Amino acid sequence: MDLKIISDLENKIGRAVEMIADLKNETVRQKEENEKLKRQLDECRKEFETYKENVEFEKSEAPVSWPGFDGRKVKERLEKLAGKLAALEDSWS
Repeated sequence: MDLKIISDLENKIGRAVEMIADLKNETVRQKEENEKLKRQLDECRKEFETYKENVEFEKSEAPVSWPGFDGRKVKERLEKLAGKLAALEDSWS
């Protein structure tokens, strides 16, 4: 048997082992990044809910507080944001 064939096989196996190690490291890094993004999403959701609660007030107060304020438009925009957050969360599940 030719030693070059064995040498080539050793090189190929060595590269395959390196690739597998790199892929494992990348998987770990991706999992950590995913967890970080999930935490950020949770923080955004909490901030959003707090903001939403603060914006919800009686319609009779709106004209006095902010001239030209349209509570319906704000509510629609907040609902769209909530939908986007929900869709983002669902995409990670």
